[in-house]
Order: sequence, then structure tokens, then C-alpha cells
Amino acid sequence: MIYPQNNHDNSYRKKLGISDNQCVVLYSGNMGYKQGLNQIIEMAKLLENNTQIVFLLCGNGAARPGLELLAQDLRNIKFLDLQPIENLNELLNSADIHFLPQQANAADLVMPSKLTGMMASDKPIIVTANQ
Repeated sequence: MIYPQNNHDNSYRKKLGISDNQCVVLYSGNMGYKQGLNQIIEMAKLLENNTQIVFLLCGNGAARPGLELLAQDLRNIKFLDLQPIENLNELLNSADIHFLPQQANAADLVMPSKLTGMMASDKPIIVTANQ
């Protein structure tokens, strides 16, 4: 069950060395090509000198090795493997902002099911799609 929690005592933030005053932008899920996760790498590059923003990508998939290669010199982006379902509430509540990208040519009539968990965490969500 996903429900809002204060992220000041969040175990993921502590484990990753993310302070309470830093803003976490989280993507959690499949790291396939359809997701267009290169967008988050580009954001991290643009905000590289802003130490108050940390990008956290959690999951596995075909695009992950390439994403890690693109992000290898960025200090403001962290990768986590797919996490156990029992940790999902804690993971989603580590975010200050959720990021839900879709390639414009891959977005269909419905949004991914992960949107409901993001909404249940009561955090802002940035969604990209064609419409």
C-alpha cells in the first residue's frame, strides 16, 4: 500500500547520502527505450552545478547501461536496482518530485500504471507525453 510519508526520515535518502534539504527527482520502473529516460540525463546535465537537486533512477532494463554511460561523469544522478515490492512505499516517498517520461512516439491512450503509486505518495509529478 502506498501512502504519503514525511521524507525526512527516509531510509533511501539516508543510504544514498541525500540530505533533507536536497530535492530528489525520482524515476522508478522499467528502463526501456520507450520511457525516454535520456530526458532525465539531459536535465541532470543542465542542473549539474546545482547541488540541491539529485536525480534518482531506480529499476532495470535494456536502456540502463547506456543511461549509466551517459551519466558516468554526473555527480547529481544515482542509480538503484529494482527494489523489493515491500519497499515501494519507502522508495516512492523518498522523492520530492516524481518524473514519468514517455517518448512522444511511444505514448498511447493510457498512462503507465505506476502513475497511481506516484499519486498516492502525494508528491508532484512531471509527466511528458505527446498530449
